[in-house]
Amino acid sequence: MSHKLAIEADGKAFHSSPQQKARDKRRDAFLRNNGWRVMRFSGRQIFRELNSVLDRIEKEISS
Repeated sequence: MSHKLAIEADGKAFHSSPQQKARDKRRDAFLRNNGWRVMRFSGRQIFRELNSVLDRIEKEISS
């Protein structure tokens, strides 16, 4: 059984404009339509809540 998990780190520099957000939505839809699970985390979450982010990733992998 193959598991596909995409983890995206969304920083303001590359993920805040309407065009960038639309591109991210298209990428997420493509990945989900091809059997991937997608998790997105903001830079703030990664830097301020890293343990929580890692716990969520671990739970996703385990499910």
